[in-house]
Amino acid sequence: MKRILGIGGVTTDQIGVVDHIPGSDEVIRLQEYRVEQGGMVATALVAAARLGAEVEFLGAVGDDANGRLALDRFAVERVATTGAGDGFHGGQSGLPSFKQVQGFLSERGILLP
Repeated sequence: MKRILGIGGVTTDQIGVVDHIPGSDEVIRLQEYRVEQGGMVATALVAAARLGAEVEFLGAVGDDANGRLALDRFAVERVATTGAGDGFHGGQSGLPSFKQVQGFLSERGILLP
């Protein structure tokens, strides 16, 4: 069995699906909204775990709601997190991002402060 150690970050992505990119000062309704775990290393580890590899995440997560979400989702996906502990006390997890998607043809991302 392959063993993989991922060193890096994890974020919380807020994903909203719209039927078009809004114009200037236009307000539109989301067709779908969801919160997902993201980050390049985290995503790669989850994919490898789903393919049967033994994987572990080594990196810092905050002891905030997003950090707990990340650790919970890693547990569901069978990604070991002994190197992450139970969250960096007093720390904030990776900043959430908001992705705005127009169908499957294009994507734009906006980072939230």
